[in-house]
Amino acid sequence: METTMASLGQRHRSVPQHSRMNAKPKLIADIRYYENPGRTEFGNVRHDSLGTLYSIPFRSFGAIGDRFACKLREREFTLPGFDHLYVILTPALPPGIAEPSTLNMDARIRYVDVGLVLDQWDSLDDDAKHDHIVDLTSFAINAFDGTADTLANVAADLKRYRSKLEIIVKTKETSSYRVDVSFQIRPMQEQSIAFVSYTDKRAGQRGRTTLTKLQSANDVYPLCGSIAVRDNTITIKPRSSSRAATITDKYNVPLSVAVDAVLAAHGTEQCGEPEPPMTRDLES
Repeated sequence: METTMASLGQRHRSVPQHSRMNAKPKLIADIRYYENPGRTEFGNVRHDSLGTLYSIPFRSFGAIGDRFACKLREREFTLPGFDHLYVILTPALPPGIAEPSTLNMDARIRYVDVGLVLDQWDSLDDDAKHDHIVDLTSFAINAFDGTADTLANVAADLKRYRSKLEIIVKTKETSSYRVDVSFQIRPMQEQSIAFVSYTDKRAGQRGRTTLTKLQSANDVYPLCGSIAVRDNTITIKPRSSSRAATITDKYNVPLSVAVDAVLAAHGTEQCGEPEPPMTRDLES
């Protein structure tokens, strides 16, 4: 049942080109997984959480979609007119074939049926199941957007790092230093965690340390409204909106850490000139 990114072009049936052209691009926000023994069609809203038709190796398996969406969002990846993608695995389509559903319950959401053979799925080990879901998700996304290079790069990162994939939320860079705030979603099935990294360009030194454990992975976005470095301290201030406050009030904000503590953290390394920022500041 091997499906690869190289076969992306043959694995989906796209929505009409005029539909994509008329839709306003939206930053991807959410990818979820469901299952259905048949097709997901208008008038038939049946789609269940994974685990009955297709066995999943652990409860946080759905976090693959969270990581995929957040990493694509880091790369400013957009979809035409919607930001939620629901991938529905079904034995009713040939393996790897992705077809957008006619179901339309919410303008923000698009449903995509993706073929997956039950016996072949059961024959895969946990890592192979992870990587195959990554490929099937890529096929589903590509049914709406043809930015294959971005998809291939993010899919490769997901397969390489799996649950330890790190997503950059915000970067502050000057001529003398660079600060990155990043996070991992359910690494090794544990609690999501945010990190802060500091690069001293003049000394050629880079460090990274834990910023905070996250009650929910998406909490990192309102927690990281701005980054300031002053008096040897990195301060991450939360967003100031009332909506953000409902989340950030659960934390000891603003989050702060001494530059010396970051550079003294385990794993700190000497380095040359850091790579350019991977992302601009991201909005949730």
